[in-house]
Amino acid sequence: MVVDPDINIYSADDLIWAMATRVDAKEGITLCRPGGMGQTFQPAERSSAGDKDWTQSNIKFSGAIGIDATVPYKYTDAFLRASYPTKAVNLKDFFTDEQIKLAQSYQEPYAKWFAEAGI
Repeated sequence: MVVDPDINIYSADDLIWAMATRVDAKEGITLCRPGGMGQTFQPAERSSAGDKDWTQSNIKFSGAIGIDATVPYKYTDAFLRASYPTKAVNLKDFFTDEQIKLAQSYQEPYAKWFAEAGI
């Protein structure tokens, strides 16, 4: 899966968001044909090897999928993500350190990433 720099590749939520909003189902999905020999990745392919090494010629690649979840270059401006200025408000002007720490302890990792990135 290929994504733009504004996508957090370590977040499944962000990857799914990119797929839902940026994949052109007609042009952005590539199916790799099955049948080649070499290293296998799917458990069903590996089980066919029996007691042989996984790179033996009796093991056939069952195929793969490639996903382009990037913004079309000519439409880059139309796909800007909403953002907010993370440095505009200093929480310490309104809350104690303990209150800030407590509030942050309730945040999910995805929300923490948004708060840090301003996305």
